Amino acid sequence: MGKTKKRAASRMKEQRDSEIAAVAADVESQLPAGGAEEALFVLDTEGQGKKRRRRMAATEKKLVSGGIVLSNNVKKQLKAHSKEELQKIAEKGRKSLERKGRQGHAMKKEKPHDLWGENPSDAKKQKPKLVNRGGIVPGTHISEVLRPELTTRTEVEKFRREPKKKKNIVTVAPAHAGQSYNPDFSAHQDMLGMAVAVENRRKEMKEEEKAPVMELSEKTRSILVGPDSESSDSDSDDDLDSAPANKVVRRDGKKTKAQRNREKRHKQLLLEHQKKKESKQLLNQLTELKKNKREVLAAVKESESKKKEINTLKAETDAKPIGVNVDYDDFVKNPKRAKTIPVALSNEVGSMRKTRSPAGAGALHDSVLRLESRSMLERRKVGMGKKKMQGKLKGRNRFQAIL
Repeated sequence: MGKTKKRAASRMKEQRDSEIAAVAADVESQLPAGGAEEALFVLDTEGQGKKRRRRMAATEKKLVSGGIVLSNNVKKQLKAHSKEELQKIAEKGRKSLERKGRQGHAMKKEKPHDLWGENPSDAKKQKPKLVNRGGIVPGTHISEVLRPELTTRTEVEKFRREPKKKKNIVTVAPAHAGQSYNPDFSAHQDMLGMAVAVENRRKEMKEEEKAPVMELSEKTRSILVGPDSESSDSDSDDDLDSAPANKVVRRDGKKTKAQRNREKRHKQLLLEHQKKKESKQLLNQLTELKKNKREVLAAVKESESKKKEINTLKAETDAKPIGVNVDYDDFVKNPKRAKTIPVALSNEVGSMRKTRSPAGAGALHDSVLRLESRSMLERRKVGMGKKKMQGKLKGRNRFQAIL
């Protein structure tokens, strides 16, 4: 088979080359020998119409020439497949032709946050750029970039559409107002009370762990330790004394006829009572429908109110920044291992460096005081809420002030 195909291809190639050579010879024979250049070229006034007609004619020739091969393929398909299978193949081909290619979709590309830049609310909103997520293998490379656990294309699209929630996290926990170097009196007292409460609770827990078992109440001690051995021994002795020496074991004897009849009548009464009860329940079901409906509506309302409360609590917790009051949160969770809250005592607040005014801090104020001590400036005296100026300098002091 391979040799025959190669021979057929070589023969077709030789035939095509000979046809091209013959056409070229005919064209060269028709050209004028040694004429002007204008005679060699022709101006095309018909435009694209002639080319279109030629192209259509060429396609018709190809279809005619390939009709034999096409008919042979159709015959093979008809022999190999049944009517239903051929219909399925045709429908599959039609769907593949009607299938559309993947289109691009809009995605927002936000700029990185600039700490010293403009306010994002003031900036003009730019239109999102079109980004085509297609490729040679669309869907696989997207899942690798976004999340490794997202495998299907629908999961990837859903993840891309969902808005990302920003967590309200405080990177550096701010200190309380009472922990500053020069705090307000009320804020400082509140912080001191919190620190003292933490230490007291820690001390109580340590004392509870060290407390012996004997100091507990009788009820808790009986649960932990158990009843005394002496009391249990005395109880067992009393039981032995009270028990009879020869205990007679009774055997279930045969019941009398009257006893058996009585049991039968009792069972019959129970069955009748059960039947009456069931009939009453069936009759009361119609009347209890309204009651059940009211109960269901009340339960639905209660569940909706609970859901609303849960959603509001979640919103409040999300709005509350994470990282504030870290020391107090640790104290609430585990007061034994919580850190001591750093706060200064009342006598330490005034002796801190930042509250004291160091010498030489107010250079202008010190220089003014020195000039007043040398009587080179007029001293201001405050009397009865009003400022009074000292009298004018006279004589020698006046010249010193000028110098």
